[in-house]
Amino acid sequence: MRLFAVICVAVAALQGCTYSEGPNLSFRSKAGRLDGRWNCTFLEAGTAPKTGDSLIYTFDKKGSGTAVTKTQMSPGVYNTASVDLKWVWGETKENISMEQTWAGVKLGTKVYRILRMTNKEMWWENPSDKTKRIEFSRAD
Repeated sequence: MRLFAVICVAVAALQGCTYSEGPNLSFRSKAGRLDGRWNCTFLEAGTAPKTGDSLIYTFDKKGSGTAVTKTQMSPGVYNTASVDLKWVWGETKENISMEQTWAGVKLGTKVYRILRMTNKEMWWENPSDKTKRIEFSRAD
């Protein structure tokens, strides 16, 4: 009976791992891995955030979140903006779609292909331009 339980858990875990860059095995659900605070370490434009700047994404398992940008205007002076997010998985959970709203104004929806999503790091690719990638590290 224990062997059957172990096999079932292994099969369920392997079915959840469809990203090209891994992980090969995870016992947490995809929503469980996404849930939390993520520091954007590599921007879609191909650069890291400037020194003193930050971009923190926060996701919950229920499909909502925020993206908070903190931009250093001068030493000790920052401009902060927060964008509300509503996210949903694509059909196979290889894509994530995010509707963005700022101060009640809809900014549009972006779709990304997930290349890697572990407990500590995540990589997304812009499907319309595969040279553009976003990288995150866990901020929790």
